[in-house]
Amino acid sequence: MTMYEVKLSSGKIIGPFDAADLKEALQDGRLSGDDLVRRTDGGEFVPIRSVRGLKNLIRPVGNAENSAPASSTNASQQAFVAPPPPHAATSLGSESSAATHPTPPALDAGDKVLRAAFSVGRWFSIIVISLCAFSLVGAIIFYIMHSGFDAQPTPVSQTIRPATTLEFIQICRLPNQPTTASGGGQSPYGAYSGSGVIDPCQKYRARIIEITQALGISGNTSTRGVSSGDLICDWIQQIPVKDKEQFIADFVAFAKSFQATTPKPANCDGAKAAHFFHDEFVAALTARDQQEKAAAIEAAQENARRQTMQQWAVYTAAGAVANLLIFLFFPLLIQIERNTRPMRL
Repeated sequence: MTMYEVKLSSGKIIGPFDAADLKEALQDGRLSGDDLVRRTDGGEFVPIRSVRGLKNLIRPVGNAENSAPASSTNASQQAFVAPPPPHAATSLGSESSAATHPTPPALDAGDKVLRAAFSVGRWFSIIVISLCAFSLVGAIIFYIMHSGFDAQPTPVSQTIRPATTLEFIQICRLPNQPTTASGGGQSPYGAYSGSGVIDPCQKYRARIIEITQALGISGNTSTRGVSSGDLICDWIQQIPVKDKEQFIADFVAFAKSFQATTPKPANCDGAKAAHFFHDEFVAALTARDQQEKAAAIEAAQENARRQTMQQWAVYTAAGAVANLLIFLFFPLLIQIERNTRPMRL
């Protein structure tokens, strides 16, 4: 049902009313065909006689019994009160065509400021929502870029470069070089040869003998009562499992190279050569371990950096979503304001 509002000469708007209410008011003289009316769903005020759905309700001209003086029209309009509208209103498709459109009332200063504020706020809200949307998409992309598998330490070469006999000779010839002490110490098992104790170096014993013979120290015994072969066995025990084979193989090659070197300096004997090879190999192992630790630390720092970036991406996405939810309410309020401001027919 189509509902209408009536504008009195004082500028006051009353209603809404349905066609039956307007017919009753027109018949009893409270309204005339020149009074202004509009539909409640928007539009401008036009005379009743120009609205197709209402002009037939105007009482016939010349009916003196129901006519009212023109001078009392304004008072009758102000006193016009119609019954309340029904709860449900269904449009009947009535259309209005205005021959002339009266000038709408000018907005006061308060309305102008309010509309200007809503216009600025609407654009500000659009800008903020756009920025939030871009931030959300960017945060998702940034999170994906810094996700995936954890960074692994940079591989370090596991091959130890063996010391050479030439290096030993060059160092050995330098004056005032202290005798290199063995890093092995005495084995906790004591001497293995003929002691009846299980030999932990049984699988390497043949090559140990080969080393001691090539270096010319097969019959030597240290001041701590440990033979040269058992001292080399102690060194093998201290080497990591993955490097034992390389140690013993390189040691054999070094010993044979030393045996073939002639002439040898007087102070460069086989015992010093054995200590030199062992210390160089252990130093290389230490350097490799330091490289592995450095690579592990670098990988851990890279993983920590990725986690930090992912956290920032999550925080940015959460902030963007929160701002989107907040500023989506602002256009909603603006739309409510637009829907509740005076509409024109």
